Amino acid sequence: IYVDEGLAITVLTNGGFGAGAATILPRLTLRFREQPPHIARVVAQFAAFQAGRIDRGLYTENANAFYTDAGLAELSRSLAPLGPLRGVVQQGSHMRGGYTDEIYRVAFARRSGTLVVRIDPDDQRIEEFSVYFGPP
Repeated sequence: IYVDEGLAITVLTNGGFGAGAATILPRLTLRFREQPPHIARVVAQFAAFQAGRIDRGLYTENANAFYTDAGLAELSRSLAPLGPLRGVVQQGSHMRGGYTDEIYRVAFARRSGTLVVRIDPDDQRIEEFSVYFGPP
C-alpha cells in the first residue's frame, strides 16, 4: 500500500516458492517512491545519456573529455531503444583505484544488465558510467 500516492497493489502468485515480491517490489518502488540520492542520480544520468545529454558539472575532467558530442549521440542511439529503467538495485560499493565503485543491477522491459559508476570520493563527480549487458 502506497498511502501517499493513494495506491494499493495486490499481486497473486501460485505458490510461495516463487520470487514474485522480490521481482516486483523494486520496480514499484522505482515508480512510486522518492529514491535515495544515489539511485535518483543513476536514473537521471541514464535518462540523460538516452537523450544524448550530459550535465558536465557532475563529471570529472577526464569523463568530460571522453563523452564528446559524437560519443553522446552514439550512447543515445544505443541506449534510447531500451526504454526507461524499470528497476535499479545497488549490489555493492567499494574503493578501487582511488575511486568509489558503485555497482547496480539495472532492468528494462526486455533486458537487464550491470551498471558501474566510478565516483571521485573527494568531489563526488562521476569518472565513469558503464553499462554491461550479457547476450540478449
